[in-house]
Amino acid sequence: MTPEKCRSCDKCKKACKAGAIRGERGKAYVIDEQKCIKCGTCIKRCRDKAIKKLEMYSGEAKP
Repeated sequence: MTPEKCRSCDKCKKACKAGAIRGERGKAYVIDEQKCIKCGTCIKRCRDKAIKKLEMYSGEAKP
């Protein structure tokens, strides 16, 4: 997550299948990499391009 670009719009948080994104409105959200299944849905939903591909992102969800 790039904090200076995040507008806490909730799109990524609502789209996250794993519940790995947390935060409150008005502050940059945080991705819990331990919970993240690396499906890429949050990246696609972020209109501000605040989410970059995570290390180990394969394009496929973890089992």
